[in-house]
Amino acid sequence: MDSPSSRGTRPLSFLAAFLVALAGLVAIATPAHAADEVTHVGVFPPASSGTPTVDRSWALDIGPNGDLFVADGAAIRQFTPAGELVRSVDAREIGAVYGVEVTGDGTIYAAGGAGIAKFRADGTHVATFPSNWGPTTDLAVAPDGSIYVMAWGGREVRKLDAAGALVSQFSAAPGGSYGLALDRDGFLWVPDFGGHELRKYTQDGVPVATITESADGRRLSYPFKVDTTVNGDVALGEYGAAGFTVYAADGSVRASLVRAPGFSNVFGIAIDDDGRIFVSDQNNAPGIHQFSLGPVFAAFTPQITGSGRVGDELTVTASTTPEPASWTYAWTVAGSDEIRSTAATFTPIAADRGRTATVTVTAKGTDGEPADRRATATKAITGRLMEPSAFTITDSTPDSGPTRLDLLTVTVDEALLPRDAAGSVRWGRIANEECVVPEDAPDSRTYRVTNADAGATLCAVVSFAAAGHEDLTTTLSAASPARGSFVSAGVVMDDEWPVVGQTVEAVLAVEEEPAGTQIKAVQWGRYDRTADECVAIEGATERTYTVEVSDFATSLCLTATVGAPHYDDVTGTMIAGQVAAGVFPQAPTVTLGDWAQVGQESRADVSGGDPADADRAYQWSLDGEPIDGATQATYTPKGGDRGKSLSVTVTSTSRGYVADETTSNAVEVASGRLSVPEPAFSTDRPAVGTPVSLPLDLTDAPEGAAGHWQWGLWDDEAETCVATDGATTDTVTPTPDQLGEVLCAVVGVTAPGYGSLEATFVAETSVTRGTLPTIRAVLSSTTPKVGSTLTVALLAGALPAGTTTTVTWGQAVAGADCRPAKAAGAYRVTADTVGRTVCALVTVSAPGHTEFSTVLKTAVVKEAAKVAPSRKVVRGTDAFAVRAQGLAPGQRYRISIRHRMFTGTADSHGRVVRTVRYGKGLKSGKRTVIVRGFTGTKVTYTKRFTITYRAR
Repeated sequence: MDSPSSRGTRPLSFLAAFLVALAGLVAIATPAHAADEVTHVGVFPPASSGTPTVDRSWALDIGPNGDLFVADGAAIRQFTPAGELVRSVDAREIGAVYGVEVTGDGTIYAAGGAGIAKFRADGTHVATFPSNWGPTTDLAVAPDGSIYVMAWGGREVRKLDAAGALVSQFSAAPGGSYGLALDRDGFLWVPDFGGHELRKYTQDGVPVATITESADGRRLSYPFKVDTTVNGDVALGEYGAAGFTVYAADGSVRASLVRAPGFSNVFGIAIDDDGRIFVSDQNNAPGIHQFSLGPVFAAFTPQITGSGRVGDELTVTASTTPEPASWTYAWTVAGSDEIRSTAATFTPIAADRGRTATVTVTAKGTDGEPADRRATATKAITGRLMEPSAFTITDSTPDSGPTRLDLLTVTVDEALLPRDAAGSVRWGRIANEECVVPEDAPDSRTYRVTNADAGATLCAVVSFAAAGHEDLTTTLSAASPARGSFVSAGVVMDDEWPVVGQTVEAVLAVEEEPAGTQIKAVQWGRYDRTADECVAIEGATERTYTVEVSDFATSLCLTATVGAPHYDDVTGTMIAGQVAAGVFPQAPTVTLGDWAQVGQESRADVSGGDPADADRAYQWSLDGEPIDGATQATYTPKGGDRGKSLSVTVTSTSRGYVADETTSNAVEVASGRLSVPEPAFSTDRPAVGTPVSLPLDLTDAPEGAAGHWQWGLWDDEAETCVATDGATTDTVTPTPDQLGEVLCAVVGVTAPGYGSLEATFVAETSVTRGTLPTIRAVLSSTTPKVGSTLTVALLAGALPAGTTTTVTWGQAVAGADCRPAKAAGAYRVTADTVGRTVCALVTVSAPGHTEFSTVLKTAVVKEAAKVAPSRKVVRGTDAFAVRAQGLAPGQRYRISIRHRMFTGTADSHGRVVRTVRYGKGLKSGKRTVIVRGFTGTKVTYTKRFTITYRAR
């Protein structure tokens, strides 16, 4: 169990020992009684209920309907007898719940660390009564609403009124107590925890009796909580005995259980008149167990099946445990004590209609064991039913839903009704799933559908009555919502005499137009008089249509569908008059150049216009007068035209359109002058070092015509071309100092007898960087040896003035990134380069040109493979060094001398320096030393040398 110290006071074990020392009351033995058998029913709630158990509960109580109420932390759980959870009542405002009391009307009282809480039967909070005496561990409620409370380990019983105010108190339980209960006779039972006694008091605190023993004279052991039944039984939970004792009303021991299996301490206890006992254990899980006293039939509720109608048989069933030896039945009908049937079945007669049948079911034991147990069930008796299927709605147009002018009829199948059945039929409309009938609706079996019903589901409320039968009221509904129909509806064109290019629109022409009427579908077409049909125009399905040239001289037609919500659609066709010619949607623009000169051809520039493929006719005029024969798109003024105003009128014609005449602007014919094609730059992106030309085409110029150029740089602010000295030919080469500037040229043409021409031309883009000639950089060697010097050579054509070349050198381990960092004209290959690659970043720069750069790399630098001794002559066991080079960095090697071998790995440059010596016992002579290198198990390096060996 949770020690009370966790609740803010001393441990119960210490408190018990202390209270035992104080106890001095005289023990009163209980009278002898034949004890009932205690049966362990199981854990509660049972596993079959699917509800989790409540562990470590402080208190239990059984409600008036047999439900079990369990203190669970700061809540009260309510369970049905079958173990189903009904509700959880939140009692957090009083902290942990230590005591529970449920009154006869279902009111719930909870005792806790911060006071007392009161709840209605549905769990609704009513009131809270704070305590000034510390935690409250138990309480009992008297019929007048008075509340008796026990504080934690208390020695007094406090009486509160129904509002929670303290009324009185009296001393009880000198050894301290944690529980109390009221019995059927109004006496208070108080367990004396430290005194090992159960004390009985009047509600005024007058001692009545003290019980000290359980069964067989056993002394009570730390009694903790107590509960009573209507039949006078008192159930006492014994904390020290891990069990409980049940006393009869006369104080005799009815049953006792000590050291119950699975229990360490008993806290909460509850008992009912059926002998059900519930016990909670604070220290073990699961914490609630159910026991029963002696054989008794479990409470049961009979179930009546059957309609309850006159003439229909009723059947009652019931079950309980243990299985009864037999069942008895007694059927009665309200208004009479006469038993109408003693069987499990009963059939009501017509005279029973409107009354209630009651059956009393008795479970009987063998020779009165268990005792008889009774329960009742009731069933209302009603009359026979008339058959609703006798009524149906029929439609005068059965192949479609109800529509305007249809006649709906309620037909009655007389064969399905009593002979005297009669009633009324009133029509309405379905709203919110109900048939709403107007108050003034007449009684009629027929109904004429109107447009006002469109969208509504029509219904009929049929009310019939017949003797000996329940009145029948049934609602019939039409198979589908009603639909309206247009009285007169159609679609017309807004103009019956359209012309080409006009946009015509389909508009409604509806009589008595319902809300939401709209044109649902449109199809424009051309009327075929021969076939007398409207031939659809593909894609012409919008409400508007723009008359096309192809419609010229035909008659347009329109087929459209009109609809409205809950109305049947109407489709019709109208035919318009013949399509006439329209005006040009857009007249063309006719312009002449800014000047006209004698001897120079002038051209009418015609642009735009719709239709664009219209035929064009030309008529040139001077001072507004037509020129005979001048009917082409061009005209060359003659000498007599000088000083006159020249214009041209263009007539555009196209099928389906009225001819359009457009006159150009007028220009004055000037004296003849030079005319040459406008020159163009040879490139649209001038670059430094690349020639740019602006040539003139004088092929058709008069004899003696000559061109003149003055190149320069464009001054955007002054909007002028600033001349460049000496740049007077048709070609110029941009220089580096012109980078970013915009080239320009003033070009003129002169010829004897003609006015000169002059214009300034400006390049579209500024001068950009030039491109260096193709350059190739090569290393003096790609497989350099240690000690060699690397250089870079450039292979290129002529480079611009001021060109500079920079070479930056670097090295890296083979396969790694080589990043040049040192600028120099040459690179010396040294021993530390072995096993690496050498790289060179070559950069070529020239003023006004894009820089050229490339990276060159050598192969991995390797050192020549060779071996040599530190001495040519070796004596005895003197040491000497073997030097080898040309191995791969880190390569494994082996040196063999006579019968001795020395192994290791080459350094990062592929070199080996190893001190070796010969063993003893050799003769003088020439000796061969072999150095081998291995890649895996394969020999990839072999070198040998000879030395002279002298024995000492």
